[in-house]
Amino acid sequence: MSTPGQATPSASAAAPSQATGSSAATATPTSTGTAPSAAPASATRTAPTAARPSTTPRLLRVLRGVAAAVALLTGVAASGTLSTDGVAATPTALAQEWTATQRASVLVAEADQALAQRVVDGDTDESRAAFERITTEVSRELGTVGDDGGAPEAWATYLVAAERAGTSVGYSAGEGQDRYGTARQGAADAGQALQRVADQRVDALSGPRSELTGVLGTLATLALLGVLVVLALRTRRIVNVPVLAATAITAGLTYLSVNPGSLPVDYEAQLASPATTATALASVHEARAAQLAESVGAGDAWRGAAAAAGEALAATDEGSDLVTDWEEIAEGDADGASISASQEDFEGLAATLEQRLDDQLAAVDTQVGAPALITAGAALLLGVVAAALAWTGITRRLQDYR
Repeated sequence: MSTPGQATPSASAAAPSQATGSSAATATPTSTGTAPSAAPASATRTAPTAARPSTTPRLLRVLRGVAAAVALLTGVAASGTLSTDGVAATPTALAQEWTATQRASVLVAEADQALAQRVVDGDTDESRAAFERITTEVSRELGTVGDDGGAPEAWATYLVAAERAGTSVGYSAGEGQDRYGTARQGAADAGQALQRVADQRVDALSGPRSELTGVLGTLATLALLGVLVVLALRTRRIVNVPVLAATAITAGLTYLSVNPGSLPVDYEAQLASPATTATALASVHEARAAQLAESVGAGDAWRGAAAAAGEALAATDEGSDLVTDWEEIAEGDADGASISASQEDFEGLAATLEQRLDDQLAAVDTQVGAPALITAGAALLLGVVAAALAWTGITRRLQDYR
């Protein structure tokens, strides 16, 4: 039995137990170790998803390489360095080849005159040596002209026919006349082949650099325009000034390459004067050959050839004086006496034309080759500038992603 005021053992034991329970209940809300198990799942659902890397930088690098490449290739094509056939001839080489065609054309006509003289003289050693000297000069000039245009083949055919005609002394038989007629036709074919080559060289100098320029330049301009559109959409910049400048340069090079008349240099006009002189000199030799041949019954082309020579002389820069000299020569008939009487005047006229032609052809490299070389160099430089602008413009946008 307990006395009043004294706690019993059981009550004393119960009190600490209740205190402990109360203390534990009080500490539970502040304990992190006993957090609800649902909390990690909720955190996982609300965590942001990792962003994928942008593909724009990689695209810009590709566009930068493409834009610079097409701009540079346009400049190379516009310079005439490349063509659809491979590496193209330089402007200086084209001018030299054109000059060689003019000299060769005159020499072919002179060879035809020497052949006629060889026939008239009866194939003497002197006339044969004169003919062979001229043919050697023609072959040397053809080496500069090149193999295109069919000139070497036509000249080889002429030499075979000329050798057969040169041995047909007297031309009393129809076979001899046929042989000389065949040789003269061969000379005409060689002259026409040389004219085709000359026209090709003029086109190469003053015409479009090549078909490659127009095709590549157009594609390059379209490609650069496409790059501008992609940059505007991807980088939120309306205009990329460097790339726009590169596009303008590429378009300008393409236009000038396919429209050479827009350039201040007119190569055809500069080549017209020596070409006219060469034609006049060749016509004079052809007319003399016709006169010699007709004097031995090997043709009847003297009067027609004399008229053609007069027209060619009238087209030269000093045509009136030359025509007057030629008319005095052309008054004679196709006979030995007239030929001998006009020989000194003929040689003087031919020498005057030869000197004039030499002076004009000597100036071709300066008047034609140098300007064409400058134009080609400027086109190549503009291509490099356009490529640099395209590279710089896209690089600036690419730096925004670093």
